[in-house]
Parts: sequence; C-alpha cells; structure tokens
Amino acid sequence: MTFKKQSKQIFSIIAMVFAFQSLFGQLSKSAESFQINFWIGKWDLFTNGSQFGESTVDTLLDGYAIREDFVEFPPDPFHGISLTTFNSETKKWEQTMVDNQGHHSLFIGEFKENEMTFVRNYKNKKGEDRIQRTRFYNLSKNSFDWTFDASSDDGKTWNVFYNVRYVRKK
Repeated sequence: MTFKKQSKQIFSIIAMVFAFQSLFGQLSKSAESFQINFWIGKWDLFTNGSQFGESTVDTLLDGYAIREDFVEFPPDPFHGISLTTFNSETKKWEQTMVDNQGHHSLFIGEFKENEMTFVRNYKNKKGEDRIQRTRFYNLSKNSFDWTFDASSDDGKTWNVFYNVRYVRKK
C-alpha cells in the first residue's frame, strides 16, 4: 500500500471519529463503554405516542462517567439527573439518580443480551422489601425503550411505573 493510500485511510478514520463524536459527544472511556455509549446524545422522550420530555446524555470526568439530564414538560415538571459509571472492582455498572422531588437512589447494573438493566433493593413506606428496576432495551442507533418498574415478590413479577421511548434528536 502506498503512503498516499495509507494517509487517505488514516484521514478517513480520523474524520469518522470526529464525526461520531460531534454527533454523539465524547464516548465513555471505560473498557465496557461499548455497552452504554448508545445512550450518549440528545433525545426526545415519548410515552403512549406523545412527547412528554427531553433528555441530554453526555460524559464527565474525562469520559469515565455518564450524566443524564432528564426533564419532563409541565404541567407536572419533573427533573432528574443520573450519574453512571462502571466499577472495575465489582465489574458492575453503578447509577446514582437524584431528582427535584427529593429522591435519591443507587442502582447496580449489567449489560446482558443487548439490554442494560439496573436494580436496587429498598423498603417501601410500610417497611416492606421491594426491588426497583430500570431497563434499556430495543437498542438502536436512533432510539431505544426504557422502563422503570418494581417488584414485591423478589422479581417474579413486575409493575411498570414508566415506559419511555427515547428518540434521538435530529
């Protein structure tokens, strides 16, 4: 291969990397980044076919943390922020979520069979053991589905609280 041909190939690869970063933002730098980089970008949020909010997902801390800024439109404005990172010691994803209603939650997750799933154990207001779960699935370049649900029977059945379709902004 000639130097000129090699130079063109190298330039093409560099151009693709910059185009990808400008479209999706800086990629996560963890070794497991391929598992969660689908999430980076700007999104319109839909439920039951109607848009109800927006989300912006980017990276922090030199690409080792992913931040989501999730906003629901009025009349019931909800604003949540999450930080997600891969814990190299436990080999699990960790996600901290806080919102404008005073909630704080820590979820532990994994990527398996083309789904990202986070779970946490908690006690409800009556002191009963529960599990909450968030799932990212039907992953594609320009959309995915996300659910937030809970179980009172140790994960045998789930009650869905939110079902959201993320569609990448153009």
